[in-house]
Amino acid sequence: MESIKRIRSKIWVDDFVIEFEYYTKRNNHKTQKRLITTTDPKLAERDFWLWININNEDKPYRAMTNVNILGIAKGEGRYINF
Repeated sequence: MESIKRIRSKIWVDDFVIEFEYYTKRNNHKTQKRLITTTDPKLAERDFWLWININNEDKPYRAMTNVNILGIAKGEGRYINF
């Protein structure tokens, strides 16, 4: 029986903080920040919109409407195991 070697490698990824505003189902105005880990700010924005769509489909009673991105800031970043 052969032994299986586990190969580990670490890659550096950036954290992006997306600040956004939205209205709740009861028409209350809110602002919020969301941390997204990825390699590119364009991918962070894409992942943010995917998160909004999935969140609205899974929780229609907490749906977010009129979502506007106020800013995207680069965070510290970190190594993750790959």
